[in-house]
Amino acid sequence: MQIGAEYKRVSYPCDQHITRYQSNMRFFTIALFFCILSNVFAWYHGDRVALADDEYDPEAIENRQQIAKEYMAREKFRRRIREEIAKEEIEHKYRREKIRRAMESFNE
Repeated sequence: MQIGAEYKRVSYPCDQHITRYQSNMRFFTIALFFCILSNVFAWYHGDRVALADDEYDPEAIENRQQIAKEYMAREKFRRRIREEIAKEEIEHKYRREKIRRAMESFNE
């Protein structure tokens, strides 16, 4: 038996190559870089989300109301089309069933 074999080496965080502080700083630096980079791209493409600065602007309120009205009109139109399609499907099923019953009675 080797002398000192019964003792295991204990690993401490400070023994590692990169300390926990360095790891955290690396993460925050990369995160900050990507946050800034994404904002730069958003500003360039004009997709930046406006904060609450236009919340009470009358023109912005009118625009939102107009968009909501257009959306409701589109949804009403789509709902009407879906209802018409459902009615046609029910009529088609009814006609098929009627034809099937007529064929059965004819074959008897």
